Amino acid sequence: MVGMGLKAAALLLGMTSMHALNVHQGPVKVLRVGHNRVELPVRSPYAHPAKLEQIEAAALKATGGGQIQAVTPSVWVGKPVWMCTVAEGRNVWHVMVDQTSLKAVSKIRVPE
Repeated sequence: MVGMGLKAAALLLGMTSMHALNVHQGPVKVLRVGHNRVELPVRSPYAHPAKLEQIEAAALKATGGGQIQAVTPSVWVGKPVWMCTVAEGRNVWHVMVDQTSLKAVSKIRVPE
């Protein structure tokens, strides 16, 4: 029983020390394709508040109005985008806004 407790303590200590060495400077987007895992560093839209208004305006233009619920960094067709969640009545949309041109590139209705 004592040996099992030592193993658990060693495992816990090892996991915490590994986490301490791998400090992330910002958010990370994790993509899963089959058994593969790809981690992409992404920037928060709140780091550039001037662009946030342009991002939201592009999303609202694509949906014809509504209310922005969230803006999160994402990847769409291999390119970095801002995914804007827009609610209008009972409809919810995910609008992908290109991070460089700040134009809407896709609009997807999210089922309830």
